[in-house]
Amino acid sequence: MKKLKSNTEDKSLVLESGKTYKFAGYSWTACEVNNDRHVAVIQSCGVTHGAWPGFKMTEFDSKYSIDGYDISAYDVKTKKLYDAIKDVEDKSAFYGKGLYLVSKEKAGFTRCGEPGSGNYWKALKAAAENASSFGSPSYYAWLGTGYGGSSAWCVGSDGNVCIGNVQSYDLVVAPAFNLDLSKVEVAGDEIIIKGSDNNDQPENQSNPIPYRSIWEYGMDLTRDGETFHLDPEMVSEIYSAMKEDNGRNYVATFTSRKFTREQYIAVCDEVENRLADDSGDAKYRACEHVLGEGFDKTETWIIKTMFTANHESRTVEHPEKFSSEQEAWNKVKSLALADQDGNEVMEVKYDQDACQVTVIHTNKTVCWISAEKK
Repeated sequence: MKKLKSNTEDKSLVLESGKTYKFAGYSWTACEVNNDRHVAVIQSCGVTHGAWPGFKMTEFDSKYSIDGYDISAYDVKTKKLYDAIKDVEDKSAFYGKGLYLVSKEKAGFTRCGEPGSGNYWKALKAAAENASSFGSPSYYAWLGTGYGGSSAWCVGSDGNVCIGNVQSYDLVVAPAFNLDLSKVEVAGDEIIIKGSDNNDQPENQSNPIPYRSIWEYGMDLTRDGETFHLDPEMVSEIYSAMKEDNGRNYVATFTSRKFTREQYIAVCDEVENRLADDSGDAKYRACEHVLGEGFDKTETWIIKTMFTANHESRTVEHPEKFSSEQEAWNKVKSLALADQDGNEVMEVKYDQDACQVTVIHTNKTVCWISAEKK
């Protein structure tokens, strides 16, 4: 049997404590490293977002701390991540199982509201600083330590270790992981699982190129024999555009109302989280979670068009459903523009308060277009 080299001899196995690496598509900071024992604890700089796992996951009682406990089943992203890296987990570790949150003590806690310290703290602070990239509106990252049954500890983007966040609040979820170094290789600032992607290389190809994350190195696309390189920023833009498009399609299933790009992306993320273990109404409830209750509610308005010419008048009314007064006003304006098309117009009067547009033609014909809530 071939003897495994000491990690201090084999540089492809060495992790530097305090250094941040790319691993399985995410950024991780090496927090506790024992290269001779081939083990390390790596703390992610953020994976997903949502309520405190001790509150959201039914296997836990929110009255108690959950640091060190397995939260791999928290949502779709954590499930996929753990499935990808579970074979390189150091299962002999005394503290922590699967993907887990660390305690406030590991984040260098001294006093409430004061900055923490150490490698765990540095990674969690980075996660909080980048909260928006994970879809969280709050610049804090959860710790595994609970407080009083209704709150939990967290690290803020300012570095302070604090409490006061209700467990249902939407913060960054940044788990740690116990890594078996004998099952991975280190190439620069990337941790690569041995045998992954490169195991199928021909035997005579002795130095296969290690896999590199598209989020760090970009990707190559080949078409008609010509190769194009997309840098990481372009890949990220394409990914965001795809999520926006999916979000728009989800929302359009229930309402014609328009929302912001960020809201569509958040809907896409929420749907993905819920589809793994939710019922058939996951898409609707994801939209409701992001956009608020009543996002799909509409009201009936009466669109009224009245023409007056040669001392005679004619009125046409028909009902339409709108989700807001602004949407009704936009409809009135579009009808007024259509009335002007191809006709000579002397004057147009807009009255948004009355939701009415008056179009006066040069032939003295007057057209009033308005909307009234039924």
